[in-house]
Amino acid sequence: MRGTAVRQNVKLVQTITKVIKVFYYASVVMLVLVACMALFTALGPDRYFTAERFANNKFTFELNGLLRYRLDPARLGEGGSLRDVYFSIALAAAVYAVLFAFILHRLGEVMDTVAAENPFHRGNPKRIRDIGLAIMAAAFLIPAANSWVALRMVRSFALEDFSILYSPDVVLAFTGLLLLVLAAVFDYGCYLQEEIDQTV
Repeated sequence: MRGTAVRQNVKLVQTITKVIKVFYYASVVMLVLVACMALFTALGPDRYFTAERFANNKFTFELNGLLRYRLDPARLGEGGSLRDVYFSIALAAAVYAVLFAFILHRLGEVMDTVAAENPFHRGNPKRIRDIGLAIMAAAFLIPAANSWVALRMVRSFALEDFSILYSPDVVLAFTGLLLLVLAAVFDYGCYLQEEIDQTV
């Protein structure tokens, strides 16, 4: 009975590992696309970023999913450009993609050892620690990236009475801290597993 349960768990872990790898490769592709976008916004011709080109479009300035403000490209004025806005969006997306790809890569390595029925692999404490540190970094970098995009939009559209507030994500920081504690627990588990293996 126990063998059947273990086999079912291993199959489930193998399926989850495949899903994680799909998301990892998707994040790598996204990173390449974002890098191309950043390169184009930095070096592309000015005509692609003029206010006139976006005259029929509407932009929205959204704050934490609570407030949405419509922006009119006409506010950019004659010869105005959206280059700074698009460049800031590309760099913010790159921050997301790098963090996401790194976390998924490390998580995939952990899941590979679990699928191989070796969860207390010696490399797992460091992998879990890396994930925890990346999530803690995300707690500061993601709000900073979002704030920078908002700042570029405020300046480009000359919005009045708007100020940008930077606030780290406390939930992400706490999640990262919990993973650091879990890494220490896994480190001790690896030590005990090694002791048992040597005794046997």
